[in-house]
Amino acid sequence: MIVDGMIASDVNVSDKGVGFQIMCKDLRDTFRVFIPMDNVNGEQFLNMGDFVKVDFNEFFPFGNEVRMEVKRVILDKGKKKFDFGMVS
Repeated sequence: MIVDGMIASDVNVSDKGVGFQIMCKDLRDTFRVFIPMDNVNGEQFLNMGDFVKVDFNEFFPFGNEVRMEVKRVILDKGKKKFDFGMVS
């Protein structure tokens, strides 16, 4: 599934991988994401506030949080504004 999102935290890079939070417009929630170093494909260059397309497999519980199993995160160069619209 591919959803629109925005990087909602600093991007942390370590020898194990890349971690950050993504605020997903379509899902109306924020999720922690960790991408193992073997699967990193440029995500370490993302910055807080960047608009992205998130391609993920599933959600999974991690302690008291819900996290995403992510295939990839792609910079959305066409996005200029993050609009949640009116919630009914």
